[in-house]
Amino acid sequence: MEALSLGGDEACALAERVRAHIADGHLQLGTHWFYTTSLFYFQLPDDLRTELAALDFVFVKGDANYRRLLGDAHWLPTASFEQATLFSHRRS
Repeated sequence: MEALSLGGDEACALAERVRAHIADGHLQLGTHWFYTTSLFYFQLPDDLRTELAALDFVFVKGDANYRRLLGDAHWLPTASFEQATLFSHRRS
């Protein structure tokens, strides 16, 4: 958050909004040992699967996480994200 605060007026305003959402409990930041592994999301441990299923929204960023969500497989350009992630989930 500190780096964002140093990014100019708009970035600083965003940092303050994020801080406020964290303070009032509307935004939660979390970590789990799974995130530092090379496991795919269809291999989620039960405790993390339960935790994520209870949330309204989960923000996952980055190419590595995108590949992990899709099982790092090649999909047709016409395949929807939902199709790919459901297929990957069924592989577990």
